[in-house]
Amino acid sequence: MFAYLTRSRKLLPALMRVGLVAPEVGSKSPTVLLWGVPINDPERGNLIKEELQTICRHFNERETSFSEPDVVVDLEDGGLIFIEAKYLAANDTKPANYLGWVNYEKAA
Repeated sequence: MFAYLTRSRKLLPALMRVGLVAPEVGSKSPTVLLWGVPINDPERGNLIKEELQTICRHFNERETSFSEPDVVVDLEDGGLIFIEAKYLAANDTKPANYLGWVNYEKAA
């Protein structure tokens, strides 16, 4: 869906319709990465990919987990949008004493 919307230049209007992007952002086509891979603007997309990899390394992520986040939409001065794609996936929750929480940074 995101690849289609990007290639057909319908992504920005769709994001505006659902309230994720303000109309004043402009009409420039956003740079989109799907699972860490740029699908349109390779120059800008690869810069974003490298920054994401640097951040993942900072958090000691496994190299095989660098595909997060699922969708990145770069609006340059308009900001970044991160989208988690869940289709037919369980939306599980963990209790406060879940041992895996040590892998997450605490909010400042």
